[in-house]
Amino acid sequence: MSETSSSEERPDPRSPGPSATPGTRRGLLPASWQWPLEEVPTTGSAFLETVSTTAASSDGPEGAAPYGLTPRELDVLRLLVEGRSDRQIGEALSISHRTVMRHVEHILAKLAVDSRTAAATQAVRLRLV
Repeated sequence: MSETSSSEERPDPRSPGPSATPGTRRGLLPASWQWPLEEVPTTGSAFLETVSTTAASSDGPEGAAPYGLTPRELDVLRLLVEGRSDRQIGEALSISHRTVMRHVEHILAKLAVDSRTAAATQAVRLRLV
């Protein structure tokens, strides 16, 4: 049996890694959306304007939705903004309510919000729907 040397250094899983730009966190946003920390807008309107401008000029494929939302997630988001329940969204889109729940989880993660209400608010503010 071989023993692992205690002097071996393991990489810190919280470190941004060698490909990260200093002052940014790797993997959270597409590279074109990452800003050095000192350049991040601090006021709400400046932030929303910057995010909207960046999203609109994304270098993604033609017709790609901002924030990495899929066309189906946008469909779910539109109905979520209308105030529909998971079951109602599922019926409208001919998918199960569990699939809707999964889409909602992905939407919340991609928009970096904690609730359906916050996702709906962000969607309207950022003109995603």
